[in-house]
Amino acid sequence: MALLTKGQLELLFLAVCYTALLILRNSYTEITQWPWCLLPQGFLLVGSFLALRQWRSLGQPFDILVGFTLVGMVGTAWLSPDPMRSWWYLTMIGGYFGVLYGVAGTIQESLLPFLSCSQAVLCVASLNQYGQEVALPQWRAGGGLIGMNNVYPLGHHNFVSGFLALTVPITLFLLIQRRGWQRLGWLLIFALGCLTLYTTQSRGGWAGVALGCAVTFLIVVPLNRRTLFGLTVTAVVVGVVGWTSITTSNNKSQMLLQGRDISAEQRFVYWQTGVALWRDHPFFGVGQGVTGYIFPRYRTDISPWMSRTAQQLHSTPFHLLAETGAWGLIAYFAWIGTCTYLLWKLRNYPEIAALAGGLAGYGVSSLTDFQLENPAISITLVLMVAELVRMNGSSRPSPRPLAAFGLLLFVTVAVGWIRIDQAWWESTLAFRHLGDYALFHQHIVKAESLDPTQPYYPLQRAQKALDESRAHPETRLALLAEASQAADRAIRILPTDPLTLTNGGWLHFYRRDYQGAAAIFQRAVANDPSTTAKAQLGMGLSLMAQNMPKAALLHLLREILYFPDTWWDERWESETLKPYKPQLAKQALAYYDNLLTRYPGDLDFLYQQAMLLMWIGQDAKALQKLDSASQTQIFLPDQPVAIRLPWRALPSYVLGLRVQLLHHLGRSLEVQSTLAVLKKTDSTISTCVESALAHPQELHERTFLANGQDYFLLRRIGGQTISYFEPLHAKTWEAMDCLHFGQDGRNGRLPL
Repeated sequence: MALLTKGQLELLFLAVCYTALLILRNSYTEITQWPWCLLPQGFLLVGSFLALRQWRSLGQPFDILVGFTLVGMVGTAWLSPDPMRSWWYLTMIGGYFGVLYGVAGTIQESLLPFLSCSQAVLCVASLNQYGQEVALPQWRAGGGLIGMNNVYPLGHHNFVSGFLALTVPITLFLLIQRRGWQRLGWLLIFALGCLTLYTTQSRGGWAGVALGCAVTFLIVVPLNRRTLFGLTVTAVVVGVVGWTSITTSNNKSQMLLQGRDISAEQRFVYWQTGVALWRDHPFFGVGQGVTGYIFPRYRTDISPWMSRTAQQLHSTPFHLLAETGAWGLIAYFAWIGTCTYLLWKLRNYPEIAALAGGLAGYGVSSLTDFQLENPAISITLVLMVAELVRMNGSSRPSPRPLAAFGLLLFVTVAVGWIRIDQAWWESTLAFRHLGDYALFHQHIVKAESLDPTQPYYPLQRAQKALDESRAHPETRLALLAEASQAADRAIRILPTDPLTLTNGGWLHFYRRDYQGAAAIFQRAVANDPSTTAKAQLGMGLSLMAQNMPKAALLHLLREILYFPDTWWDERWESETLKPYKPQLAKQALAYYDNLLTRYPGDLDFLYQQAMLLMWIGQDAKALQKLDSASQTQIFLPDQPVAIRLPWRALPSYVLGLRVQLLHHLGRSLEVQSTLAVLKKTDSTISTCVESALAHPQELHERTFLANGQDYFLLRRIGGQTISYFEPLHAKTWEAMDCLHFGQDGRNGRLPL
């Protein structure tokens, strides 16, 4: 415990919170649930309190850098289109700086052993959770681990590999430096790190760890013939193991070998979009945490799969450029330059090798991913900078008059978080009473009053009121009015989010306010024309209700192209829409004909054409389409990114559709033989199709799930993931319940 010579209680608390973040399953998402939300808050508040109690500077140029960074972040939040969201992100950034001042002003001995032991804790938790949740069940089921990236415990495999890029070089340094039995301990931790990295199957992670370890090794060990040979052998072993990890156990890497990997193109789209965001907001960016809500308006590629709403831009420099502008990017490079300068200045200290390796490794990993939103990653970086400050010996007592200002900020943030936590608790209570609308409403309204800048609460109030209106026709109008009022409030809070706008539009539609619904749907479509389910459908139906069929048909066509599940909605059999089915199907078929001219034999396109033909009752032609489908995918250099994705129409989908068509045509013997083949191919889909055949008029309702956009401020405690208010209503067994493309129903390979 020599590490805790001052501020023992605070440092111990910080260590416990940090460790909890490293072992809590899916901690990145769990910290948005009660009571785990208190974990990062407590860490930042206690760290900042420690800074206030010690009140020591970091020394120059760190103090200037902190001030420069915070000034820029204040400007960013001030000008943000969603300022409350950005202010709270700024609060977290300020909290990290508070922890930096608190830890750097308190520690007396090296943090490197602590960081390496933290890696051991994470690796044990990661391998245990991965084994229980993925590896063992998959193995027992007789399957391999293809594509099963280890996301535990930080919530994403890139987060895990990013953490390892920071810490594995530190462990390597301790392994080289220590002697005797201690070396065995560090060797075990190093091996655990490599094994965990293997299970993440992260290419960027492997590159980061390999570079970081090479930097550490080259600094620590004198370069001679013997060490050069050892380094070469190690590099070969690491390369072989890494290549094996990312090629034999990962679908993406197998696609890379087949020339179908789209990761580079995907990131290029994100980076281009980040530059477009920056051009409109050059000095301070669009605001911290705002990217996900305005991304669709700025995307540079309109393929649905590639242009989905993005929470981050998959590159730290590009993400910071977009959200914090030139000021933030300058601050970022200033921090890198300062740390690099100090590493060179302190090059005679052996520990520099560990920090240089960790920071270099993470620098490489961060080029293709943005991970600063994960508290475990950010805190680890803070601790490494604190270690650098300790080694530099630059921490000094600060002028006390500034402490009053710091205390005021601390109290303001603490009081604000208390209110937010109260709202989270009320939300938790609300969702404990889902079966009692009065109690749910009471608690969710209380949560909304405590945190009035949060769109989640009115959206969930609207969703529950809508559900209640469907269950109680006698109070339907009053409940719909309540739901619509709540959704309108959410729109005022978050006016650029396509999901919020789409849900608000449907509530106006349900109230027969077709003009108001069309106006809101128009805003949703303007923000996101192709990746938000039911937006184009709502726009089309709203225009149709106003007797504007020509304008409506364009939106209806887009909906059935973007979201094939929509075809089987029962409303297409209504008097309003049924007359337009043949016309829309003809236009959609022509669209696919054009694609098939360029990409002949593409299974997905033929599959969609077969579904459209079955939709309008031309079963024999649909069967001919399936018979003409290619059995192997061909890739051409000029194919769009989306086309190079794997076929989404799995063999089991094709067999299931064939069963349905044969059933329509009355070919019962072929139905049974095809079902037998399907049962061997995919028993789940086989059971689903058989059930659909047995109950052709049973109502199926399926809700589209929304993409998570902001774990901290949209997906609140105690509640559910927000979904689209307008579900799919299907009464025929041809419903896509059995053969759909995924939870969002999107046509993932359509190059629009």
